[in-house]
Amino acid sequence: MVVKKGSSLATVIISTVVLVTFVVGGGWYYFSEFKKTPACQAAIAYIEKDPKVLEKTGDIIGYGFIVSGEISTKGDGVSETGNAFFNITVKGEKENAEVMVFVSKHPGEDWKTLKLTVKE
Repeated sequence: MVVKKGSSLATVIISTVVLVTFVVGGGWYYFSEFKKTPACQAAIAYIEKDPKVLEKTGDIIGYGFIVSGEISTKGDGVSETGNAFFNITVKGEKENAEVMVFVSKHPGEDWKTLKLTVKE
């Protein structure tokens, strides 16, 4: 941020607060919408039934705020194909687990899990 000579302290503080609010709000929106995608929802549904995850976590009580990964799709609707992977923190009653999930979609089908890895 460039501060011009003669700028008041109040202007600098207000500008900084607006910028920080915009960045934090944008990050919150991105990560919350990423979790709502059909690919990520399929990964989470699989996690909730996976014996390896449940053995480590016990009952699942939630997920980390930040879900990282990548989604790649082609086409739309019935003809949509795609691949995705996600790194998801699973919060459990016993302990938390870092889980990597790979999912895939073929035309006319739902997203399906190809591989799940619980990081040690």
